[in-house]
Amino acid sequence: SVEYIDYFFVVLVPDDNCIMTVNMDMRPDAQRVLPNAHLANYDEGFSSMGLKHLDRILRHMDEKLWSIKNYHSLEKVAHTFHMSELWSSASYYFHLLNANPIDVSMCGCITDVRNNDILPEI
Repeated sequence: SVEYIDYFFVVLVPDDNCIMTVNMDMRPDAQRVLPNAHLANYDEGFSSMGLKHLDRILRHMDEKLWSIKNYHSLEKVAHTFHMSELWSSASYYFHLLNANPIDVSMCGCITDVRNNDILPEI
């Protein structure tokens, strides 16, 4: 989500941000991967990301086709906190690379998702 990106990477992104994101809508006719990260609409009454996640999961806990199908709410909470750990680790390396930039010409193949076989894997 856009809030996640801001929280972990301290980067504000526009609506049209080209950051592919898994769609939480799991209806059979829904698009699986969205072309842009979107707002998750967390309850801003909570100050910690943990409670924002818990609140969002509990608000959708009776929706069978939201988030990971066939997961109980507790499994969704565990998955969300697992992903938070992953993003926290990625954030460390993101800030490290920002502080010590590398030659962009060396990394063109990484960002060329249409031709480097990353897009089909997503």
